Amino acid sequence: MDFKRLYNPKSTNKHRSYREFVKIIDPKSKIHLGPLGSNPKSASALVCVLMLMFASPLYALSSANIPLDSPVYSYLDKLAGFGLISSDITGIKPFSKAEAARLLLEAENSLAENPYAPAGFAAELIRRIRELIPREVALREYPDKKPPLLDYNPVSSLRFRYVYLDGAPRDYHRLVHDPGNDGVFGIGSGLRPKNPPTATVMQRGSEGTPLLENNNGVIHKDGSSAELRWGSEW
Repeated sequence: MDFKRLYNPKSTNKHRSYREFVKIIDPKSKIHLGPLGSNPKSASALVCVLMLMFASPLYALSSANIPLDSPVYSYLDKLAGFGLISSDITGIKPFSKAEAARLLLEAENSLAENPYAPAGFAAELIRRIRELIPREVALREYPDKKPPLLDYNPVSSLRFRYVYLDGAPRDYHRLVHDPGNDGVFGIGSGLRPKNPPTATVMQRGSEGTPLLENNNGVIHKDGSSAELRWGSEW
């Protein structure tokens, strides 16, 4: 059957065309559809038929990202190194908790089929990840079971750091060569005009705290200092 002919707006027999289309979708259908332009009920009936025939279950799940300093990443990396995870995308972080739960269940299902993986160590990693993301794992394993109304973890992460500083941070204020003729995010060229070989610009920057670059903006002063961080999830 030519579907283009059935949907041809220039067709002289639209009533027959749409009726034939419904017969193609469901040969046993007794629905009588007239031209869609003149009978809105026909369009509604056609939409209902298609929705009933091609309906599929949908799941709405909002999942927060896992902090980059979480041990979940190292646990999942080890499981992937054992050959228990193959569907992960290397180098893309952060993971959502729902994605981590999916990878966890994949590793758990692969553990029994992989004779080369250290079963005891892998099982301990799986158990620890389950403790860190219990809600998401439960939603994956039992999608029909209603989760608790409120899920909380008053201390999801805890870190203490002691720093003794005796030295001057490195200073990045200096003249550097600017060739120009660069592109967008390092791709291509021609976004700016090309500079002569002697062109320079002033580069500005500081290490902040020696040996602790990019410390989330925290700068330690000379001498002794301490830092306590914790995270909560509600």
